[in-house]
Amino acid sequence: MHGPDHGHVPHPAAVHAADHRTASTARTAALKATAPVTSTPPSGPTRHRSHSLRISSPGTYQAAPASPVVRLVEAAVAEGWDVCVIATTAAEAGGFVDVPALEAASGRSVRSGWRRVGEEKRNPPPDAVIVASLTMNSVNKWAAGIADTYALGLLAEAVGLGLPVVALPFWSTALDAHPATRRSVRVLRDLGVRVLYGPGAWEPHAPGTGGEQVDGYPWGLALRAMGEASGGVGRRCVSHDPTT
Repeated sequence: MHGPDHGHVPHPAAVHAADHRTASTARTAALKATAPVTSTPPSGPTRHRSHSLRISSPGTYQAAPASPVVRLVEAAVAEGWDVCVIATTAAEAGGFVDVPALEAASGRSVRSGWRRVGEEKRNPPPDAVIVASLTMNSVNKWAAGIADTYALGLLAEAVGLGLPVVALPFWSTALDAHPATRRSVRVLRDLGVRVLYGPGAWEPHAPGTGGEQVDGYPWGLALRAMGEASGGVGRRCVSHDPTT
C-alpha cells in the first residue's frame, strides 16, 4: 500500500528472539524461562529459550525502512536473542522484506499468517515485543483494537498479556498533524507501550523525505529501549509487525 508523501516506507515483520543465557533475576509470569522451544530453525539443533522478544514492523509505505530490518535482527541475535520474524502478507508480496536474508539472520522461518488447522506452533511465545517501523496506519489500527492481520493480532495480545512493548514510529509531519495519530500514541502509552516518539527519540520527517531517512533509521534505539523495558533480563523473541 502506498500512503501520501511516504516514499520508500518499510513493511511490517515480526521477530522472535530467545536468549541462550540463564537469567538469575526473577521473572514475571509472562517471562517463563525454562520452556523448551518446540520449533526448530531451518537448520541446526533445537533451541532452549529463556526470554523472547517479538519485533513487529508494520511499515507498508514505499518510504518506510522495512527492508533494513535485518539490521535489527542481526543486532538482536548478536545480543543473544533467538529471533523470529513475522511479516504481513502485503510486505512479503510487495518485496518490502527480504525473506531469505531475514531467515538467514534469525535462523527461523518468516511468518505472515495464522496457522492452518492442525499445524503445530513453530515459534516460542514472546516475552517482549518491538514494533518497528510503526506507520501512521498501524498505530491507529493498533490503538483502536483492530486485529485484521496476524501481526496486529499479536500486538493486541501482547498488550493484553502485559508484555514489555517498544514501538519505533515512522511517518511524516503531514500525517503527524492528523489528530488521530497523536491520540493513538497517547492510547498506546496509557496501555503501557513505550512509544519512542518525540524529542530525544524519533521525530516525524518532512513530507516527501521518507526515503532520505531510511539509512539513519534508529533501529538500535528500539533494541536499547527494550533492554531497559525488560529490565535487562534475557532476550528472546522479536516480532516484525505486518500490518497494512
